[in-house]
Amino acid sequence: MPDTIFSAEDIRQCILEVLHDFWIQDPFEFVILEQIKDKHMHLKELDDAVLLGNLEYLASTGLIDGQRTVTGLKGARISSLGVFIIETTRIPNDIDIRRKILEETKKIYDKDPYASVGRKHLTVSTGFSDMEVIRSVKYLSDLGYLVMSGFYGSPIPDFHARISPLGIDFLSQPTRLEAEIRFMTNAYSLLYSLEHRLRIFIESRLKQVYGDSWWDKSVTPGLRRKASNNKSRETDSMLGMIHFVNFEDLRRIIINNWPEVFVKYFRTQDGIIARLNELEPLRHKIAHTRLLSNGEFLKLQMFHKEIIGLISEN
Repeated sequence: MPDTIFSAEDIRQCILEVLHDFWIQDPFEFVILEQIKDKHMHLKELDDAVLLGNLEYLASTGLIDGQRTVTGLKGARISSLGVFIIETTRIPNDIDIRRKILEETKKIYDKDPYASVGRKHLTVSTGFSDMEVIRSVKYLSDLGYLVMSGFYGSPIPDFHARISPLGIDFLSQPTRLEAEIRFMTNAYSLLYSLEHRLRIFIESRLKQVYGDSWWDKSVTPGLRRKASNNKSRETDSMLGMIHFVNFEDLRRIIINNWPEVFVKYFRTQDGIIARLNELEPLRHKIAHTRLLSNGEFLKLQMFHKEIIGLISEN
């Protein structure tokens, strides 16, 4: 049995992630199937029919736009709705660009509500590149935050845009710092849920095998001393001893009790230990208020889903 859980939902999430990466480079480009598969290790393993089926599903929900021929779906690109869905679990890289564009168009609006601005004005006034501005203007236009007269010209398209009432309302939404706080709060919630439930699971399975003396029988003297020292600094705590074992030492408890206790719960010892190893640096970043990257947040989500899924089955 494989160590990873890869459902239809996971496949669609991977597709959106890949199309989002292409969208960052060019929001107008349609991507063919081979490009999508080459960008993600899990998608490479899929049959074309399975990939096409999931692309058709995403197109039916409006999360991607499909480029069609008489033979069916030929290419795809993420829609602004799809971008919005991706960004609900991360801090969008374009958040500052979008706010500055709306602030600049609002300045023009305050002088003349019917006046519009073009690419050159916004690249100069915001200091962002042509592609950053074009990508963000297209996104804001698709969601109704800008009123557009369309894109024209090549190879770098131009446009005429002015802010809409929705765009004015958008400026009252969270700043980047507020978005980071919300983002890291979500990360902490995932980590807390995962770690707390894992500790309870480990304790309950050790009790099943060793009874009330599980602490002395399954945990080495060195780890017991470390846990006692940790607990001594929190004299008013009512938590059990498993909660005072350092996170990195949970791996040692699993390894030391693998054949007697944990072999039947986790698919492989290497698999669960590798996941806990990768979680540790994420845990340190969250504990020390350092912002996770989008990739790190997605990894935390994936491990939360996998590990909670395994321990909830037992």
